Amino acid sequence: MLTVFTNASIVKFHFKDNSKDGSSMSSYRCGYLVELKARDELKKLGAKIVVRSSGSRTPVDLIAIFPHKNEIWLVQVKAKREAPKNISKLKRELPDLINLSGTYTVQPKVYMKRKRKYGFIEVS
Repeated sequence: MLTVFTNASIVKFHFKDNSKDGSSMSSYRCGYLVELKARDELKKLGAKIVVRSSGSRTPVDLIAIFPHKNEIWLVQVKAKREAPKNISKLKRELPDLINLSGTYTVQPKVYMKRKRKYGFIEVS
Protein backbone atom coordinates (compact mmCIF):
# COMPACT_ATOMS: atom_id res chain seq x y z
CA MET A 1 0.00 0.00 0.00
CA LEU A 2 1.35 3.47 -0.87
CA THR A 3 0.35 6.68 0.79
CA VAL A 4 1.36 9.93 -0.91
CA PHE A 5 1.93 13.01 1.21
CA THR A 6 2.20 16.32 -0.63
CA ASN A 7 1.68 19.51 1.35
CA ALA A 8 0.80 17.94 4.69
CA SER A 9 1.13 20.07 7.79
CA ILE A 10 4.08 19.57 10.10
CA VAL A 11 3.24 17.43 13.12
CA LYS A 12 5.55 17.12 16.11
CA PHE A 13 5.53 13.92 18.14
CA HIS A 14 6.45 13.42 21.76
CA PHE A 15 7.17 9.79 22.55
CA LYS A 16 6.06 8.87 26.06
CA ASP A 17 7.20 5.54 27.41
CA ASN A 18 5.16 4.32 30.37
CA SER A 19 6.81 0.93 30.78
CA LYS A 20 10.09 -0.08 32.36
CA ASP A 21 11.22 -2.11 29.35
CA GLY A 22 10.12 0.38 26.69
CA SER A 23 7.38 -1.88 25.32
CA SER A 24 4.33 0.37 25.89
CA MET A 25 4.16 1.29 22.19
CA SER A 26 3.93 -1.42 19.55
CA SER A 27 6.81 -1.73 17.11
CA TYR A 28 4.47 -0.88 14.24
CA ARG A 29 3.12 2.25 15.96
CA CYS A 30 6.58 3.44 16.96
CA GLY A 31 7.91 2.86 13.43
CA TYR A 32 4.90 4.60 11.92
CA LEU A 33 5.35 7.69 14.12
CA VAL A 34 9.06 7.91 13.35
CA GLU A 35 8.27 7.57 9.62
CA LEU A 36 5.89 10.53 9.94
CA LYS A 37 8.60 12.50 11.73
CA ALA A 38 11.06 11.63 8.94
CA ARG A 39 8.45 12.65 6.35
CA ASP A 40 8.07 16.04 8.02
CA GLU A 41 11.85 16.50 8.11
CA LEU A 42 12.07 15.68 4.41
CA LYS A 43 9.40 18.31 3.69
CA LYS A 44 11.36 20.87 5.74
CA LEU A 45 14.44 20.01 3.67
CA GLY A 46 12.51 20.83 0.49
CA ALA A 47 11.02 17.55 -0.72
CA LYS A 48 7.99 18.31 -2.88
CA ILE A 49 6.65 14.74 -2.77
CA VAL A 50 7.18 12.10 -0.10
CA VAL A 51 5.79 8.59 -0.66
CA ARG A 52 5.46 6.19 2.25
CA SER A 53 5.61 2.50 1.47
CA SER A 54 3.74 1.14 4.49
CA GLY A 55 4.21 -2.48 5.44
CA SER A 56 6.13 -3.16 2.27
CA ARG A 57 9.00 -5.21 3.76
CA THR A 58 11.28 -3.59 1.18
CA PRO A 59 14.55 -1.74 1.85
CA VAL A 60 12.75 1.59 1.33
CA ASP A 61 10.25 3.13 3.77
CA LEU A 62 10.09 6.63 2.27
CA ILE A 63 10.80 8.04 -1.18
CA ALA A 64 11.43 11.78 -1.27
CA ILE A 65 11.59 13.81 -4.47
CA PHE A 66 13.57 17.06 -4.50
CA PRO A 67 12.92 18.58 -7.98
CA HIS A 68 15.05 21.66 -7.31
CA LYS A 69 18.09 19.44 -6.66
CA ASN A 70 17.19 16.74 -9.21
CA GLU A 71 17.46 14.21 -6.38
CA ILE A 72 15.41 11.29 -5.17
CA TRP A 73 16.16 9.95 -1.69
CA LEU A 74 15.36 6.36 -0.77
CA VAL A 75 15.03 6.26 3.02
CA GLN A 76 15.01 3.31 5.42
CA VAL A 77 13.67 4.36 8.84
CA LYS A 78 15.09 2.70 11.95
CA ALA A 79 12.91 3.57 14.91
CA LYS A 80 14.02 1.37 17.76
CA ARG A 81 17.78 1.91 17.90
CA GLU A 82 20.60 4.42 17.88
CA ALA A 83 22.93 4.75 14.90
CA PRO A 84 26.23 2.94 15.49
CA LYS A 85 29.37 5.02 15.96
CA ASN A 86 30.94 3.09 13.10
CA ILE A 87 28.77 3.81 10.02
CA SER A 88 30.45 0.98 8.09
CA LYS A 89 28.57 -1.46 10.36
CA LEU A 90 25.30 0.19 9.34
CA LYS A 91 26.27 -0.04 5.67
CA ARG A 92 26.88 -3.80 6.04
CA GLU A 93 23.35 -4.19 7.44
CA LEU A 94 21.68 -2.41 4.50
CA PRO A 95 23.08 -3.87 1.26
CA ASP A 96 19.68 -3.91 -0.48
CA LEU A 97 19.20 -0.19 0.16
CA ILE A 98 22.74 0.67 -0.91
CA ASN A 99 22.40 -1.38 -4.11
CA LEU A 100 19.50 0.87 -5.19
CA SER A 101 21.78 3.90 -5.50
CA GLY A 102 22.61 5.03 -9.02
CA THR A 103 21.35 7.06 -11.94
CA TYR A 104 17.85 6.43 -13.24
CA THR A 105 15.77 7.74 -16.11
CA VAL A 106 12.54 9.24 -14.83
CA GLN A 107 9.55 8.95 -17.14
CA PRO A 108 6.17 10.49 -16.26
CA LYS A 109 3.35 8.07 -17.04
CA VAL A 110 -0.38 7.78 -16.45
CA TYR A 111 -2.06 4.41 -16.03
CA MET A 112 -5.57 4.57 -17.42
CA LYS A 113 -8.09 2.97 -19.69
CA ARG A 114 -7.79 3.42 -23.44
CA LYS A 115 -10.13 1.54 -25.77
CA ARG A 116 -11.45 -0.50 -22.82
CA LYS A 117 -7.98 -1.71 -21.71
CA TYR A 118 -5.75 -0.31 -19.01
CA GLY A 119 -2.22 0.64 -19.91
CA PHE A 120 0.60 3.12 -19.34
CA ILE A 121 0.58 6.34 -21.35
CA GLU A 122 3.67 8.53 -21.56
CA VAL A 123 2.87 12.17 -20.85
CA SER A 124 6.25 13.90 -21.29
